[in-house]
Amino acid sequence: AAFLAAAAADPSLAAGIYPDGHGGMSEPPPGALTYRPSAELVALTRATHCTCTFPGCSVPAARCEIDHIVPFDHNDPRAGGWTITSNLQPLCHYHHQAKTLKLWAAATLSGDGIFWTSCSGLRRITPSTYGTVMVPDDFVHNRPPTPSPDPSTDHYYQHVDDGHAPESTPAESTPAEST
Repeated sequence: AAFLAAAAADPSLAAGIYPDGHGGMSEPPPGALTYRPSAELVALTRATHCTCTFPGCSVPAARCEIDHIVPFDHNDPRAGGWTITSNLQPLCHYHHQAKTLKLWAAATLSGDGIFWTSCSGLRRITPSTYGTVMVPDDFVHNRPPTPSPDPSTDHYYQHVDDGHAPESTPAESTPAEST
């Protein structure tokens, strides 16, 4: 809320910390002037943001396209946004198209957050999820912790039907009582 208020007072903040897409560097590092990021750079981008960075979108980063926040210039790669960590984000196809069509603009904030501004003036921030485990909203933990990892005493293992669970022995039958 504080940043949104500050950006309303000073519109230059909406450009982010690296408005040129060069990550604060004067010389491009290896690979920065090529359009396609390396596998390592893709993995780091997806680890920094576990989902599409558009506000409220929950498409997993693994199913997203990798987007240059400041567009890559194919005619003059040195002048455009470079292919570096601070200039990449995962976007689902739908939100990538919205950005390409200039319906929304994105900028990198300090701490790897993404500042979004719509063409109508709406502003939103998507924080980084770096190092965060994303747990679904409908997750319910229904297994109480047990002190013993012994499969013969751990109820979790007794209910897992994966072919590796210990076999249960049939209850011994008791002789029928005579009447």
